[in-house]
Amino acid sequence: MEVPFDGQPEYTDVLVVGAGPSGLMCALALARYGVDTMIVERREYGQIYGNADVIQPGTIELWESLGLREGLMREGTPILAYASWSVDEDSGELERQPQGPNVSLRDCRYPYEIALPIENIEGLLRDDAAKYRLQVEQPWIPTDLVILPEEVGKPNAYTVRVILERPADSKWTQRKRTIYAKYVVGCDGARSWVREKVGIKLERRERDDQAVNWGVLTFTPETDFPDTMVKAVISTPDRGMIFWIPRPDSKARLYVPLSSKVDTRTTSRAAFLDAISNVVDHVFRPYTLKIKDCDWISTYKVIQAVASSFSAKNRVFIAGDAGHTHSAKTGQGANAAMKDSFNLAWKLAFVIRGWAKPTLLVTYEAERKKYASDLIAIDRDIATAISHGRNNARFYKKIWEERNRFITGVGVCYHSPLTPVEKPSPLAPRLTPGERLPPAAILRLSDWRPRNTHDLLQADCTFKLLLFPGEMRYSVTMVDSFVSTLFKELRSWTAPEREVLKLFAIFSDLKLWSHWTEAPESVRDPMSVYVDDSMVPDVADMELSTTGVYSLYDIQPEGCAVLIRPDAHISLVSPINVLGAQEIARFLVRL
Repeated sequence: MEVPFDGQPEYTDVLVVGAGPSGLMCALALARYGVDTMIVERREYGQIYGNADVIQPGTIELWESLGLREGLMREGTPILAYASWSVDEDSGELERQPQGPNVSLRDCRYPYEIALPIENIEGLLRDDAAKYRLQVEQPWIPTDLVILPEEVGKPNAYTVRVILERPADSKWTQRKRTIYAKYVVGCDGARSWVREKVGIKLERRERDDQAVNWGVLTFTPETDFPDTMVKAVISTPDRGMIFWIPRPDSKARLYVPLSSKVDTRTTSRAAFLDAISNVVDHVFRPYTLKIKDCDWISTYKVIQAVASSFSAKNRVFIAGDAGHTHSAKTGQGANAAMKDSFNLAWKLAFVIRGWAKPTLLVTYEAERKKYASDLIAIDRDIATAISHGRNNARFYKKIWEERNRFITGVGVCYHSPLTPVEKPSPLAPRLTPGERLPPAAILRLSDWRPRNTHDLLQADCTFKLLLFPGEMRYSVTMVDSFVSTLFKELRSWTAPEREVLKLFAIFSDLKLWSHWTEAPESVRDPMSVYVDDSMVPDVADMELSTTGVYSLYDIQPEGCAVLIRPDAHISLVSPINVLGAQEIARFLVRL
């Protein structure tokens, strides 16, 4: 049957549906990796949809690997402190509780959240995408999607046909397009059209429809409340918990529980604002808070759900809110969405470029669906804490501290075929396969430039192999033999191994007594040789201790080789010998 369209059909490797943070991250990563990508959005230009506004430390690391963190810092507001308040039962007035850091983790390179509006997040991603000649095409509404059964088994076939149409009231000349794609990624939100079209169901969890209506607004505060520049959680015995998030330009966002009598379907904007103002006036005593210049106001109920599957026939995938929905209390929406799509993007790139088998894509669901289920479990715990009456702030803070590594995104651990050995190796007991590599200070030996191990993990769609061989003078033969064996074993890999696998050597020597030209020949490159040292002068003579990378990772005297995935997670920790080289080569060849 012929499908009507204006002009000729178009072909692309990947069609991304939806241009929120998830879709933009996916399309941007693919474009950077040289994959032919198209991204479409049903919204008109300038139309804002969504309310994400906090970037977590783990996502900041991702943006840093893309070279985009400076934009976040320039346009956003870092949140370093956490303030807890409660209402005194006798006076009915707010009392400040002990403050603390918002993020208190030793292995967190950026121990803060960054608050900025969704339009800024999307704008930064769009601006960078334009550098790779990638533009969001909008407004285009998908109206039909078919996975062509006769093409599914052909790796390079354009297997998915999608019909796009302009909105009914659109004045655009071209009204309809037919797109043939090898893969489609649905990043089109909680009410995902793509998810529904391929028959994927949302599976709601217990207590998915909480009784509390939440009012959310962004505004300019006029107040004498002293904690406007930090994250503040206010606990009340009768009104639930109020969350205060500072935002750029001296604005703030409030999350306020509303009475169940407030009908979220019929209540007007003015009535919502009055309802929120009434709660604020009651709770903030003895302080005053006037809500001025309200930029945005909305309400929602907590819906906790995970999709039954994250893919259809390994050709159509969903990411972000299309795959999982939850409350906003842990600030995970855009963060989880961007991590979903980045996890998928590098795998799509490897498969499309012929560097890995299509079975690699199965690991996307194995890793991110498990993450989504864990996220929902934490979200449920948060909801329970909020319902604990007077003690809710204490319970909330306890959960926040206990699950901080997961919430911040720095403690996520993947279990899939990409992590063949899940337990830490005795060669480096503090490195856990499946987790992202912890940040650690190192020094580039060629110019004594202080660096971080994360600086070696740029998001360039390559695996990185970090060698920790100990002292340089004792490791020359060991390293050269290891590298020679590794690349000999990699000859059967379909990828250009010296382009897709980057080597770095980090020695235990001090900078004063070594030179990069003395490194083993196989790794002798001014940009690839590092030492476990710093630029702090005369450390031994000062009352100051520094933790080097060998100590931080607990690397044993025999050394080790650490294979890092393109998304900075650890795949293997192997010995620096022939068997270790063969183990790493075998892993890569089998991708």
